[in-house]
Amino acid sequence: MTTLVTGGHCWQQDLWRHPLRSAEGAGARALCGDAKAWNAAASAYGTQQAGIQWFTSQRMKKGESLMKLHPCVSVSSSVGSRICRQATSTMLGAIFAGLLLAPADSAFALSFTRGTASTVGSEQFSSSTDTNTSTEFLTAPNTITTGFSTLEHRVQYDIITANAGSLNTWTVHYDPSLASGIIGATVPTGFVTSGGTAVTTGGLAVTTLFNSGFGVYNYNPGSTWTIDYEADHITFAGVPDVSLPSGAGVGELSPTANLPSFDIEFNPNIPFGVVPADVVFDDQSGSGTVTGPVVPEPSSLSLILVGTAIMACRRFRKA
Repeated sequence: MTTLVTGGHCWQQDLWRHPLRSAEGAGARALCGDAKAWNAAASAYGTQQAGIQWFTSQRMKKGESLMKLHPCVSVSSSVGSRICRQATSTMLGAIFAGLLLAPADSAFALSFTRGTASTVGSEQFSSSTDTNTSTEFLTAPNTITTGFSTLEHRVQYDIITANAGSLNTWTVHYDPSLASGIIGATVPTGFVTSGGTAVTTGGLAVTTLFNSGFGVYNYNPGSTWTIDYEADHITFAGVPDVSLPSGAGVGELSPTANLPSFDIEFNPNIPFGVVPADVVFDDQSGSGTVTGPVVPEPSSLSLILVGTAIMACRRFRKA
C-alpha cells in the first residue's frame, strides 16, 4: 500500500494493482487524484509524461492545488503528520524517478555510433568520410549497371530528427567549381523509430550516378526520396511523414542501425571539409553545417581537373 500526501491530507491507494505500475504512473495518479482520468489523459496524449504535464496545466488554469486528492487521513496528530511527511517524500520521489527512468519518447532515444556530429536546424547529423570504390550504379530508372571500378571520396550522413516534425528535404552545398567532380548520391531505404524499430520504406540500396547533367534524378523508383543535383548543391526530397518521420533516424545508430544512410560521392582529389547545409521539416526550416566537398589548395587544383576529365569520360562511356 502506498500513501500519497496532498496539502493537509493523505491519500492511500493500492497502486501496484493499477495497470500503470511505473513510478511515473504512481506520481501521475498522485497529481491527478483520479486513476480513470489519468488513463484517459495518458491515452490521449500518448505518454505518461505528457499526461502529467497536461493535468498540471489544467489544474493551474483552474486555480486548484496540484496536490488536491481524496482525503483519508488527517494530519492533525503528530503520528499523522509523520506519516504524511514520509508519504510526501515517497510521492515526490516517485514522480521524479518516473520522469527520469521512463523510456524517452523523443528523437534522442537514438544515438550516433560514428562520424562527426553537427546540428542543422533542430536536426542532428553525423558525417562519416571514407575513400570507396564503387562497382555499380543506378544509371537510369530502375537500371543497375555493373562493371565500374570508380575510386571516390564518400561522405555518409546519419540523421536523427527532432520532434518538431518529419524531415521533408535537406540540402548540402558546395562551391560551383566542384560540380563536375560530383559523381553521385545514395538515399536510405528505411528508417529507425525512436524506440529502435527498423522500418523499410522501399527502394534500392544503390548509388545514383549523375550521368544526365543537373536536375532531379528518379532512378530509384521504389524509393520515397528523390535527388536534385545542381551546380552548387544536392537536395534530398522525401515524402512528408513517410520518408523520415518526427523522432526517427537513419544510418549507423544505436540501438538499431538502418543502412544505407544518405551519401554523396565525388572525385577523390577533392578534399573533405565543412560545408553549409539546411533542412526543411513540416512548415519550418533551419541551417547549419556538415562535412562535404571543399575547394582544394591551389597546388591540388590541376590534379582535380585531370581527374575530373578522366572520370567524366568513364561515366558517359559506361552509361
